[in-house]
Amino acid sequence: MDLRTQKTYDALFNAFTELLSQKPFEDITVHELCERARIRRATFYNHFADKYAFLDFVIQTIRRKRTAVLQEQTADDGPVVFFTSLLSTALTFLESNAPTVKNLRTSNVAFLLTNLGPEDLVQQLQESLEGYQEAGYLMTGDPEILAEFLLGGIGQIGRWWLEQDGRVSKEEAVARLEPILESVFPD
Repeated sequence: MDLRTQKTYDALFNAFTELLSQKPFEDITVHELCERARIRRATFYNHFADKYAFLDFVIQTIRRKRTAVLQEQTADDGPVVFFTSLLSTALTFLESNAPTVKNLRTSNVAFLLTNLGPEDLVQQLQESLEGYQEAGYLMTGDPEILAEFLLGGIGQIGRWWLEQDGRVSKEEAVARLEPILESVFPD
């Protein structure tokens, strides 16, 4: 990606997160987003069909970056550490972006959040699981199905944790996942 495109994406991403922390997704217009990012609308439409395509891009970008970093950090620690770290990172992200997450969850696009762009992430997780399997880690299922299952489970745990409204700490949620993962990846 060339530098101009990266700067455009960065400006749009920053403008989007600012706007989303202030109001629901439905109330954000492409015009307003472009104005805040200081780019022309034509530039936006050269890259994205509409604000929904942009939302998909944002979610996919965040997921890919966070998973890639986690894979590097936990590569030698095994699948239980990787997936507990994935949940911990997801919960930290939800916590540190609370206003944005709240506006997305209460918007009409909330149902899209679990369905937008997971194919890349599932593929990434499947490759990680296959790597763990090749390294000798045992698992109670096929890597392709496990990737789908674990990604869905972590998403649901994130939703559940948000609904707990502070009654369950991040650490407790992660600790409650660990024995489940240990049954999926026995020693």
